Amino acid sequence: MSAVRELLARAGLALAVLVQLVVLYSPSSPSAAPFPSSDKVVHVLVFLVPVALAVLVTRRPGLVAGVFVAHAVVSEVLQATLLPLRTGDPYDALADAAGVGLGVLLAAALRREARQHPGSG
Repeated sequence: MSAVRELLARAGLALAVLVQLVVLYSPSSPSAAPFPSSDKVVHVLVFLVPVALAVLVTRRPGLVAGVFVAHAVVSEVLQATLLPLRTGDPYDALADAAGVGLGVLLAAALRREARQHPGSG
């Protein structure tokens, strides 16, 4: 990965983790859902994006996946116990884990594409 792409990936990772922390730990969740189960889509995305970027930056998919799956479980426990206006939901943790898996797969696909077409983009 070029130095510029790595810098952009690191900046994107920092922003994605910040967004993830706000979504997971804000004192209350949004009241109006735009469509049924939209919260699960949000959970998938707030894990998919930082995981994909972290794997691209670190090249350690197993470690990244382990850290983020652990964070998924811990975040639901913290929501259930420390945030009075939030609830912990095991299905949210499953959606988070799905996002982790998809993020690892996306990073692998992006790395494979970069190897097959060096210098493009």
